[in-house]
Amino acid sequence: MAHVIIRILIIIAAFLLASLVTGYVVYGALYFFPTGGVGQDAETASFSYGLLIAMFVAMFAAMPASCVIALGEFKSWRMWWYYAVAGSAIGLMLGSMFSPPDWFPWLGLGFGPVAGAIYWSIAGRRAGLEESKLRLTIVGIMIVLALLFTVGSWGSVVNAFF
Repeated sequence: MAHVIIRILIIIAAFLLASLVTGYVVYGALYFFPTGGVGQDAETASFSYGLLIAMFVAMFAAMPASCVIALGEFKSWRMWWYYAVAGSAIGLMLGSMFSPPDWFPWLGLGFGPVAGAIYWSIAGRRAGLEESKLRLTIVGIMIVLALLFTVGSWGSVVNAFF
């Protein structure tokens, strides 16, 4: 059981680090290419604004990332490109979620693979190495986390649109 807890902690740390890097990449893009609204705030905000963006990235990417991670753990997929493509899809989805500037969704195609590569380098390259019973426990925990994040952050998004 200690292996499962350690693996889950590594997965969470890798996800949070990838979200942190993504938050600061988005902050940099908004800082250097302000387009009004949020971009103007980024020009005058302190560097901690990137941390706030990273928190939102982590909150809204948690559900799809949990599903991607669960599938990777279940299938023992350790290919870097799986996490890069998944990060790209999640980045494109998050980039187009909140009526952003025209170029913003394409930024997700850029920082998504970077976030996926960060996750892969910490946790994804060892996906599914545990024995099948422990691997299924990890997959089950990731699915429960995905459901919890669906009720939490994504529930508020769904309520806002419907």
